[in-house]
Amino acid sequence: MREGKFKLGASLGRELQDKIVGVISRHMDAFAWSSLDIPGIDPDFLCHRLTMDEKVRPVVQKRRRFNKERPLIIREETQKLLKADHIREIQYL
Repeated sequence: MREGKFKLGASLGRELQDKIVGVISRHMDAFAWSSLDIPGIDPDFLCHRLTMDEKVRPVVQKRRRFNKERPLIIREETQKLLKADHIREIQYL
């Protein structure tokens, strides 16, 4: 079971926030807080595939600039998904 930390929308009223926190707290074991919490789900079952038209030329997107912390967070999350076998590297032809 995960530690009971989660974020709720600040626009919710206090009473509604308390109700939601109560429900989530009672059912913590029913939530997948990370990909490691769902090891029995076949990644091929929940897989996004990109359909690419061979007649269309690829376009390089503008490079995104991140703050100094963001690349570390992205790398950590990617490693978690790789470790849980929920993503894999695609080999291009």
